[in-house]
Amino acid sequence: MPKSLAVARYAYVFCHASSKKYPTQSASLIFLQFLRNFRVSGFAITHSRDFGKRFAASINDHSAATKSQEKSFITIQPADGGMGIYMKQILMVEDDTTLNKMLSNILLAEGYKVTSACTVAEACQCFQQAIYDLVVLDINLPDGSGYEVCKIIKEKAQTPVIFLTANDLEQDMIKGYELGAADYITKPFPNSVLCHKVKAIFAMLESAQKEPPHKIYDDGQLMIDFSSVRATFNGEEIVFAPLEYRMLEVFTRNQKILLTRQKLLESLWDSQENYVDEHTLTAAVSRIRGKIEKGGRKYIQTVYGMGYMFTGGNTI
Repeated sequence: MPKSLAVARYAYVFCHASSKKYPTQSASLIFLQFLRNFRVSGFAITHSRDFGKRFAASINDHSAATKSQEKSFITIQPADGGMGIYMKQILMVEDDTTLNKMLSNILLAEGYKVTSACTVAEACQCFQQAIYDLVVLDINLPDGSGYEVCKIIKEKAQTPVIFLTANDLEQDMIKGYELGAADYITKPFPNSVLCHKVKAIFAMLESAQKEPPHKIYDDGQLMIDFSSVRATFNGEEIVFAPLEYRMLEVFTRNQKILLTRQKLLESLWDSQENYVDEHTLTAAVSRIRGKIEKGGRKYIQTVYGMGYMFTGGNTI
């Protein structure tokens, strides 16, 4: 079946059902929204000037709809020459059903596919049954905490999570980021903020996928080649232990970003599940400093009570 015909038939079913569910909206308006969603998804769309009338007629006459489809009154093709339709999938976890529905509709209007859940159990079930590109997650849920859901998600995938909550205390935000949240939005908030943050996260992920993997760090004095496991300082060879190389790779990927001790410990847990404890972490940081912090240059800043920040060799 040609893609344009398949999509047209899907459009008919979608819009026909929507016009029954929302009788105050005309079929033509629903169809325009449908087109907008596919345009956002990267599809070039062409249609005849009277498509609205013909589509409205097709809503009332299924046979007419079939004829209209066969005449290709609408053609939808991948604008980039792709082979199919993909709408980014978002899991909305919010126990306030009114807010859940409103936010889901807003994201639907932006061209995303949204699945709603109101409890920890529902969220976990959804995540087991499908793959999501993003999770918007409330913390205070009827049967548990959104923190629990975030932990489960991060154990299974690298799906980005946005916490959306009334918990506005600093320790709550820190806990969210320590669990791996991509962002943390406190209620109340303008609806546009959520849309912009969702777009920003997807843009960041797409940009990261285009960038080559991080292999070499070189600031003119300190050079670390992570591929060949070789390092020099002012041209002189430096020997790092495997754990120190792994720690430096985490640091150099996150320059001038605060890394909590917990985040570092999680990042250093290797594929053989060799656990790195607090004492080992502190000792490794101390050894690295002794090897690279020379001539008044400071590479690793301690943020007391929080963790460490790689500053890139600032002069003291």
